Amino acid sequence: IITGMRYFECYYDSNGAYLAAKTTIIVKNFKEDCNPYFLTGLLNSKTVFFYIRESFNALGIDGGINFSRDIVKSIPIPASYKQADIQNPLARISSWLLALNGNNEEVSAFLERIIDAMVYELYFPKEIQTANCQVFKHLGNLTELKDDWSNKKKLTAIEKMYKELSKSAHPVSIAMAKMQEVPEVK
Repeated sequence: IITGMRYFECYYDSNGAYLAAKTTIIVKNFKEDCNPYFLTGLLNSKTVFFYIRESFNALGIDGGINFSRDIVKSIPIPASYKQADIQNPLARISSWLLALNGNNEEVSAFLERIIDAMVYELYFPKEIQTANCQVFKHLGNLTELKDDWSNKKKLTAIEKMYKELSKSAHPVSIAMAKMQEVPEVK
């Protein structure tokens, strides 16, 4: 987990990269049944950042977050995260962001908004359902990136899914727009 001035960024690394900056590392998932890509998406969400900022007043030098293992362990995660229809879509989109590796800012920004929408729905399911702006129910058929695929094949698959999901008439795009009017999201 790399912390920044007014944000933090979390990455899943299965290759054992060397980090030269101050970093908090989660060597083992803090939830055994939690997909590491799901965890990465959750930790990068606006909702979790808001929780940490408000709960811990965890501001350090220059307004940066003084991030620690104890803060990560304290994040309340609703029990519904264990459901495959919750964990899998968030994990897949997180893996897409990692595969993009900064290659397409427009696609990355859209995928980050989808992750935020899923996390809002995870934490505020009744409010999101009442507003009829659920996203999980529309994300059951997301492409899973395979380890043996070339980077080009992965990027092509991500671009194809992005083009579909970002259409203004797609239920995910409609739900994300409606979600902005939910008081808990505002």
